[in-house]
Amino acid sequence: MYIIRKTLSLGNNKNQKIHEERTLLVNRSYKDYWQRAFKKIKSQNYQKRLQNANKEVLHSQSHISDVINKIPSLNHASDIKKVSYLIIHPHSQTYLIWLGGLAISLLYMATYGAFYISFMNYDKGNIRSKLEVFIDFIVLFDFIITLNLAYFNEDNLIVEDRKMILRNYLRVSNFLEMLAAIPFGLYVYSSNTKSLSNAFYLRFIPKLIHLARLYKKMKAFLFIKTVDSFIAKHKLLVHFTRVVCLIILCLHLVSCVFYIAARIENFNQYAWTSRNGLNDAKPLEKYLASTYWTLTTLTTIGYGDITPYTSIEKAIAMIWMVLGVYILSYSVGQFTFFYSWISENDRKTNELLLLVEDIAKSTSLPSKEEKKIKVWIKRQSLITNSHQIEKILNDLHSDLRLEISLNMYEGAIQKFTYFTSKDDKFISSIAFRLIYKEYIDEDIIWKYQDYSDGIYFLINGRVKFFHKKMLFAFYNETQYFGDIDIFMKTFRKFTVMACCNCRVLIMNEECLDIIKKNFNKYYLEMKKNVLYRCHNLLINLAEMISLKIVSDKNDKKISKKFIKSICKKLYKKIYGKNDNESRTKAFKKFNKQIEVIEKTLKNTMNMLNELK
Repeated sequence: MYIIRKTLSLGNNKNQKIHEERTLLVNRSYKDYWQRAFKKIKSQNYQKRLQNANKEVLHSQSHISDVINKIPSLNHASDIKKVSYLIIHPHSQTYLIWLGGLAISLLYMATYGAFYISFMNYDKGNIRSKLEVFIDFIVLFDFIITLNLAYFNEDNLIVEDRKMILRNYLRVSNFLEMLAAIPFGLYVYSSNTKSLSNAFYLRFIPKLIHLARLYKKMKAFLFIKTVDSFIAKHKLLVHFTRVVCLIILCLHLVSCVFYIAARIENFNQYAWTSRNGLNDAKPLEKYLASTYWTLTTLTTIGYGDITPYTSIEKAIAMIWMVLGVYILSYSVGQFTFFYSWISENDRKTNELLLLVEDIAKSTSLPSKEEKKIKVWIKRQSLITNSHQIEKILNDLHSDLRLEISLNMYEGAIQKFTYFTSKDDKFISSIAFRLIYKEYIDEDIIWKYQDYSDGIYFLINGRVKFFHKKMLFAFYNETQYFGDIDIFMKTFRKFTVMACCNCRVLIMNEECLDIIKKNFNKYYLEMKKNVLYRCHNLLINLAEMISLKIVSDKNDKKISKKFIKSICKKLYKKIYGKNDNESRTKAFKKFNKQIEVIEKTLKNTMNMLNELK
């Protein structure tokens, strides 16, 4: 009965679902179907566009090399292609010289020219007025040059057609540059100054806009790019001077404009100069008062002794207040960043100097060499993020670096013929990478089957070699050991112990890799000597074993052949079995185990799928 009820309930549920689906189809409007169809068509169109785009990309890739070949190489002046007659190349040296002269003339107009136009009375016989006319002619001639100046298009190809040059230049963005080419100074010089409009007092402003655009032009030059190395080294200093110069220039120009406001008002009783009794003052006194107001407004101090009153003065004051907020916040941020950088710089240099003192103590470096490093750090103001002595010493002069490396650890490197027989470059680059270590009497330097960590150079003291508790060899100071295991690529085959207080320099694997890369000749020399040194070491061991055999058998005869035969057996036993073969066997076994695990995992996954 329970089963029958359950089947009836399932049948009722199915009927309910069918009924709900029908009601949904009836209630759903045709709008939904049209939207779905529209989306489907739209997605198909997108797929077609993507396919066409992929075809175009594949087609364009074949032309990339042709486009690259067309790009002009601008590394040298000789690479600049010749353009057609009376067309100037934008990267030519003559054009660069011309821009340099133009920049000097525009800087004159922005600084002293603005002061002369604002604060001094115009005199046609004066040299300043004639110089202003001459600068107008220079700017006008620059406009003519620009109309005959070739340019690079979007594909980095030079365009020499005059129509294209005119079309490129006569744009809205170049309107202010064209305005600067109008010779306002020449017009003032040739006309009556009394009948001129007061707007001519602002004739230096278009030259400022032209100067800003000129700076962008000169930045793209190859000559300027050679200065990039200096800017990269002293980036913050250059940026700091740029910010200071811009602030001073802004203060100077606003001071000139604020005084021009009084001139436009004809120095009436409401002008700021009349209210402060400065109408009959000298030009420098007026300039100082105007700069004083500009600076107090910028710093938001505002003493109230010089205040704007007329509408023109208030308009200039409001514009300067808005600009001043940005200039003040920007300059304060830049100055704080600059001074924090200086303090961080000093902190890091002090840390490096302390690090040099610690290294000098640990390496027993003479005081003369220590002072030389400290003086060099202070002069160069070397700053590194990590405090490693290698990074300091890598930038030292080669002679000073060699002198320090030879005097490290009380001149320990000079004791070893291995180092003294090599050139200076090898000594100065490897000496700082050696690890210094001390051992007390009966200290174990390494045990049998220890990892081969490097080659040991014995500065002073004595070490002894053991094979299964059998003493068979000694190494004295100025000798090195441990190279056999390194080049044979095996673990340590003997136990080494210090006979007395010993000091060693360890040449680790990283140091050997550097020798292999940079000084391969010396690396191969050491590798060749390994077999000879291994033979001598095993001969010592064979002699000790033969003595033991003779003493056990009470035989007094020991022949060279017998010792050599023992030596060959020892070589096969100790170094004959290559560790790489055992490693490969172990690796194969490990791979087989992984394969078995993978098979079991697959079987379990199949079982789980079947159960589901």
